[in-house]
Amino acid sequence: MEQHKYSQEDDRLHVELARQIRLEMAGLVNCPKGWRGKSHSHPFWEFIYINNGEGVMHLKNRVLPMRKNDLFLIPPLEAHQFVNTGREKVENLYVGFDFEIQSPSALDGPVRLNPLGELLSAGLRELTLSFKGLKPESAYRNQALIFEIIYRVMDLIQGHPDLAPSLAFDKNEIIAEKARKYLESNVHKTISVDEVAAKFFLSPHYFSKKFKSETGLGIKEYHNQARMEKALELLRDPLLSVTDVAQKLGFNNVNYFTNKFRERYRMPPTEKRKTLLGRR
Repeated sequence: MEQHKYSQEDDRLHVELARQIRLEMAGLVNCPKGWRGKSHSHPFWEFIYINNGEGVMHLKNRVLPMRKNDLFLIPPLEAHQFVNTGREKVENLYVGFDFEIQSPSALDGPVRLNPLGELLSAGLRELTLSFKGLKPESAYRNQALIFEIIYRVMDLIQGHPDLAPSLAFDKNEIIAEKARKYLESNVHKTISVDEVAAKFFLSPHYFSKKFKSETGLGIKEYHNQARMEKALELLRDPLLSVTDVAQKLGFNNVNYFTNKFRERYRMPPTEKRKTLLGRR
């Protein structure tokens, strides 16, 4: 049996998002024909993805068939044992995670999450290849991929009739709020979408989509808006020139800053300063 996972010691990946998500473990288990795993449980949530092959999951009161491309969510403290009942090796990708909510009382054992969708399926396949060493990636890329997969799994969780009432919290709202605070505290420089997405271990495309769905604005649009609001504050200081204000906001070109300011307030900074200071 081959098993790859993050260390449980100091180098263990342990990243929290808004006190909601915490990665506990991630890895790949190769189960040869006839393989019987040990019955075990975890104090956290786990999802298992069958990359290829088939088998069964033995639970307390039932046996759950598992086939290629199946994705199952296993609740905390649920004892489970995987057995390879097929004719070929089974590759089980597993990710354990936790968040600060109670286990759903309506959930009776593991549930199959579907449909997966092409993006989630592609992410699961890519992570499997990475653990197999067939697609070498940086540790950072693997971390980002794991968290993006968790978020997409949570999308399925929130849409599941048995799970949604007990797991009802808006992760998109949490992400957007944290991102807003980050953008507003970094008005002194230019920020790329990649930079902000990296703070949340998400791909730029997925992060941008979630942020815009919550705020109605794109990342750059929201950041420029925050910078222009800060510009108003700075323009109230008569000792600062327009060039000084532009530089304090990370604009190397004062003409570009003036154009962005005019787009926002329909007048140049020099005219806006007069109204702010009560001058004519």
